[in-house]
Amino acid sequence: MKILTLRLKNLNALKGEWKIDFTQSPFIDNGLFAITGPTGAGKTTLLDAICLALYHQTPRLGTISTTSNDIMTRGTSECLAEVEFDIKGKAYRAFWSMRRARGKADGNLQSADVELAEVESGKVLATQVRPKSEEIERLTGLNFARFTKSMMLSQGDFAAFLNANEGDRAELLEELTGTEIYGQLSQAIHEKYKAAETTKREFKLKLEGVALLSEAQHSELSSQLDQFKTQLLTVNTEIVSLREQLQWQQACEQNQQELTKANAALVEANNIFEQAKGELALLVAGEPAELLRLPHLALSQLSDDVQRIANNLSLKQQQLPGLESQQQTRQAEFESSEANFTKARADQQRIETLINEQIIPIDTEINKLTNRIETNQQSLADAKIKQGRAQESQQAYSDELEGKKRTLDESTTYLNVHAANGKMAGEISGWKEKAARFSDDESTLAEITKKITATQQLKDGAVADLAEKQHAKTNVVALHQQSADNVSLCESSLNQLLSDGDTASVNADIAVLNNNWPVLASCEQWQRLYINHKNSHTEKSERLTSLLSNIETLEQERAELVASYKATHSHLKDVESLIKLDAELAHLRQTLSQGEACPLCGATEHDASLMNIDVPETIAKRDELTRSLENIEKLGTQKREQINTAEFEKQQCEKIIAEAIDAYSQLEADWQGAMTSLKASVVISDVESFHQLQLNCKARQSRLNAQLSNIRASEEKLAEAKNKTLLHQQQIESINSEMALLTAKVSQLEGQLDDFHTTKSSIETALAHNRRTLIDEIESVGLTPDANITEWLAQKHKDVEAFQEKTRLHSTLSHELKALKDKVVEQSEIKAAADKEAQLYNTRIQEIEAQREAQRAKRHDLFPQGDIGAARREIQHTLSAKEQRYKECDTALREVQRALENTTAQLKILTAELEEKQQAKEAKQVEFDSALSQSPFADETEFLSALLPYEERQRLLQRKQLIEREQQNAQLLLNTATQKHSTLLAHEHATKWQQSTAEATQASLNEKDDEKDRLLAQQGQLSQQLESNRQAIEKQQSLINEMREFETSYDDIAYLHSLIGSASGDKFRRFAQGLTLDNLVRLANQQLDRLHGRYQLTRNTKDSLGLSVLDTWQGDVVRDTKTLSGGESFLVSLALALALSDLVSFKTSIDSLFLDEGFGTLDAETLDVALDALDNLNASGKMIGVISHIEAMKERIPTQLKVIKRNGVGLSALEKRYSATEN
Repeated sequence: MKILTLRLKNLNALKGEWKIDFTQSPFIDNGLFAITGPTGAGKTTLLDAICLALYHQTPRLGTISTTSNDIMTRGTSECLAEVEFDIKGKAYRAFWSMRRARGKADGNLQSADVELAEVESGKVLATQVRPKSEEIERLTGLNFARFTKSMMLSQGDFAAFLNANEGDRAELLEELTGTEIYGQLSQAIHEKYKAAETTKREFKLKLEGVALLSEAQHSELSSQLDQFKTQLLTVNTEIVSLREQLQWQQACEQNQQELTKANAALVEANNIFEQAKGELALLVAGEPAELLRLPHLALSQLSDDVQRIANNLSLKQQQLPGLESQQQTRQAEFESSEANFTKARADQQRIETLINEQIIPIDTEINKLTNRIETNQQSLADAKIKQGRAQESQQAYSDELEGKKRTLDESTTYLNVHAANGKMAGEISGWKEKAARFSDDESTLAEITKKITATQQLKDGAVADLAEKQHAKTNVVALHQQSADNVSLCESSLNQLLSDGDTASVNADIAVLNNNWPVLASCEQWQRLYINHKNSHTEKSERLTSLLSNIETLEQERAELVASYKATHSHLKDVESLIKLDAELAHLRQTLSQGEACPLCGATEHDASLMNIDVPETIAKRDELTRSLENIEKLGTQKREQINTAEFEKQQCEKIIAEAIDAYSQLEADWQGAMTSLKASVVISDVESFHQLQLNCKARQSRLNAQLSNIRASEEKLAEAKNKTLLHQQQIESINSEMALLTAKVSQLEGQLDDFHTTKSSIETALAHNRRTLIDEIESVGLTPDANITEWLAQKHKDVEAFQEKTRLHSTLSHELKALKDKVVEQSEIKAAADKEAQLYNTRIQEIEAQREAQRAKRHDLFPQGDIGAARREIQHTLSAKEQRYKECDTALREVQRALENTTAQLKILTAELEEKQQAKEAKQVEFDSALSQSPFADETEFLSALLPYEERQRLLQRKQLIEREQQNAQLLLNTATQKHSTLLAHEHATKWQQSTAEATQASLNEKDDEKDRLLAQQGQLSQQLESNRQAIEKQQSLINEMREFETSYDDIAYLHSLIGSASGDKFRRFAQGLTLDNLVRLANQQLDRLHGRYQLTRNTKDSLGLSVLDTWQGDVVRDTKTLSGGESFLVSLALALALSDLVSFKTSIDSLFLDEGFGTLDAETLDVALDALDNLNASGKMIGVISHIEAMKERIPTQLKVIKRNGVGLSALEKRYSATEN
């Protein structure tokens, strides 16, 4: 990975936008460059910008967000950072920016805008924070922590790894190289081992928790179950019989209710008919008047129409004069409103001309003058604000100048008094580091002591556990031998039982018998139904023969009645024709006139004696024939009902016979199939043979159940004995594995104790030597340390820091005093310019106000109304009112004219309609009078008295139909109930079943159902106990098989745990960290060869992660890293940092390196060595940027990126060629 360009804007002191292109000169000419500038100028900000663009955070400030953004330059509203970088020849661009709301410096911070894109294609890879961070890490292989340890070595982290103690160094290795996975693996192995131990204990508990029935208990339960099955068969048969009896008794009770209800309905229908005879007679009496209803109704309608039209004609004739008067009034109002509207419209046009041509131009000019006044007044206000600000700033700078002078005098005095503290600054840091190492060594000693105590306790516990396991093994071996002997006895007993048939054959025989019981129960039911159907077939066949003879007789009698009915009906028609003919002749006779020819025959005379008939006698004969016809109809209806009843019963008999034939035929077929499955030859009608077959099956099942119970009990004993033997064998194997592990653990703990004691002795010796060396160094410079040397050095370090702070303050104040003097003069000049500007704006305002007042006076003379809008609204209101009045008068005139025209037209229409209706009425009156004269009524009044109201006549007709329908329905219900009663009494068990009530039968049935439920519950309970015992046996065997499989995997995980597993993860983690440290030392030594060549790093044999230095110039003597001087420590730290960079960048080559480390603490000789090392490093092809303000660095590194600090404003800048605005 190589940084190509950097662009930033408004970050810390670097205000403005800057861009640095590392692919151009001078960086391309020399890969080593220095970032220089005074302290606090913003050199590290450049490195912060790179981190910000890539990872949205910096080493100093952490993550930058809307709640925490201290990197944006004060007084600005936005900031950004952009980096273009190269990975394996492909360029990418990472962008980050943040702005404030509304572009204001005091606005709220908005969410950051981020982007990752390919430079060449412009393809955007991510636009959100999390996806961008994940994509950066995927491309580079570096997260933020690894980036700051491989490409950018931040302040304070340079020598962190070299000076770290064992625990801190382990954490650093884990953080930088990702070796935390080994600790996680170690912990995962430990957790898996613990889980396996838990599973093993659970297997033992589960085996102990399986409860099985004894042989006696199992045999007793099986016997009880067989008894309950036999009892259930008997109870089921009784329940079927009782249910059939109950259904018959309930049907009888229901039939009796139907008979009672049908008789009552027939009686009630007949009574209603008798009660309604008086009302129904009115229908017959009203028939003659009903013939005149329609002619009379038409005449009444025409009379109503004539009266209605006459009333409307009179009303319209009265309205005509008023409408003519209204027309004249509306015409006058219309002409007046039209004149007023024309005058108002002329007034509006005149005022609009004045406003548009004169008043509006004057108003426009006044507005322009007003705007000029306001503009100058604003400028005047701004000038006054400048005056005030300049005055305040001048006073503030003067006050600040006085305060700075006093502070400068105080700091000068302090520096003179404490000059000695400045001379000690070069040594105090090294002394403190050495003293800090004493505390680390003491902490290490205390930690090792604790480890020795804890390890000894673990060893003692393991020895005790080993002895306990040996004792447990002896006991389990004895139990295992007892279980093996018991298995032999159980196998011998089972072999004797199996000699008469194994479990499979006995179960097969029992299964066959169990399958036969439902067949036997069905056969018993089929046999009873077969006998019932046979009896019913015989009975219904005899009844059918009787019904066929009866139906034939009734059909002959009905045929005779039909012939008689036809003859009587023909005779009746002849008589009625004579009566009608006589009435027609009488009517025609009345139409003849004396001396005129007959219109039918042309004769002028007729012999009356030839056409006279005896009318009363003929009418009497007609009535007699009518009565005879009614009697024949009644007899015919009775015969038809008798035939229908017989036919219905015949159909029922045929249906029952057919059903009986189908039923017993099907029963015979089912019986034959059942006998085949039972391997028996009993016929369905042989009840005794079938009963004997049932008894034989019960006896065989009892023998088989007893045999099966004995075999199962023996098998269960054998399985139990084998399970115990297997369990004891597994216990022995488990104890052996545990003892092997405990032996290995004791050996391991003894080795650890030896290592701890050796390490403790070495550290104690080194601690005493180092303490004496430090005291000698302090005393060599003329100082005497206190007994507590750490506190004494801490106090001396504070004194040195205070002196250095005062030195920096003195230098800063000297520069700031000059800048403050310049600012006081500058603010004085600003105030004078603001005073002159304010006077100019006052003069301009007065001149413009005079011009505006002249225009206002001219406007008032031309348009005294003042407000143009109000004047326009007033004239418009007047015009709208006049126009509205004009439209209203026009509308009213048109409405009156339309009403007058409509009334005139309606008068003509009503006059013609009245004449037409009167003519129709007269014609209809003649027609009605003619019909009335031919009716039995003397006049219209008598006709109206005889005419029934229409609603009443309809009511009587519906009542007649309803009564007749109720009589027919009641008779049909009675016939059906009677037939059903006969059918029920014909049942073969009717006599027996009539001796008890349905309630008694129901009570008996309930008792049998309760007994059945009790037997089923007891049977289910016994079956469940037997099934639970079978499942328990299977579960026990399954647990034994699972435990055997589990033991294999358990041994593997136990062995793996003894090698690398631990609860803290340290066992495997330290091993992996040691390998990583070996690799790091190798890479660091390669860097040291290029940097200096004198020193090599090596692993400390006394400390698992300790480091020592090999001095090749002094015979390969091994030295502690704490004995290195400042320059030597810098070189070794730099080599380690570069090695860590190579180690971390396992995925991407690191071609850019930035060192942000203070070189100011190095002496001249060490600085030369460091610069030589950087030159050698540059020769390897890396681009290296070094941050420093040391003059020697500037001389040795010609390519420099200068950060220039601006005087007095707290801001900095780069050279102009890096300004983005200049480019």
